[in-house]
Amino acid sequence: MTEGYEDTYPQKRKGKFPTMLRNATLGWSDTHIAEVAGYSRSLISRWKNGVRNPSLQAFEDVLNSCGYELVMRKKNGR
Repeated sequence: MTEGYEDTYPQKRKGKFPTMLRNATLGWSDTHIAEVAGYSRSLISRWKNGVRNPSLQAFEDVLNSCGYELVMRKKNGR
C-alpha cells in the first residue's frame, strides 16, 4: 500500500471524513497544504473530495500542518 493511502473508491463518497478535512483546511489551497504536510497536491484534493481516504497518520499530518491536533478520548457511557 502506498504511504498516505487507505482505500480506493471508484466514485466520490460523501461523508464526515472529507467534510472534516475541508473544514480543517478552510482558506488553505491544496498546493499550500501539500507543501506543508508533505503530500502531493492531487492526493490532498482526492482526500478533500472524498475520492480517497487518507490513513490516520496522513490525516494527522495534515491537521498538524494546519495548526490542529488530533485527540482521541473515550465516549461517555461506553
